[in-house]
Amino acid sequence: MNTNLALGTWAQISEGCPMDCNVDGSNLTHVLFGTDGSFELVFEAEALRAFNAASGRAVAEMDAIHEREEAERRAKPS
Repeated sequence: MNTNLALGTWAQISEGCPMDCNVDGSNLTHVLFGTDGSFELVFEAEALRAFNAASGRAVAEMDAIHEREEAERRAKPS
């Protein structure tokens, strides 16, 4: 029997997707996506803090890439 397992899961969440959260006590929060909350992530407090830090870094990197792309676009002759 092979005991190795590779599992990949992803969801694309685009601008305009409804999001909400429900705090469940002092250590859990449920983050709900979609009009009916059909996709849900449940975070313990420390995991949510880590996710928040990682997402902040991702947004900063995306903004920097956007700025470079805009500067390159503006620098191209018309």
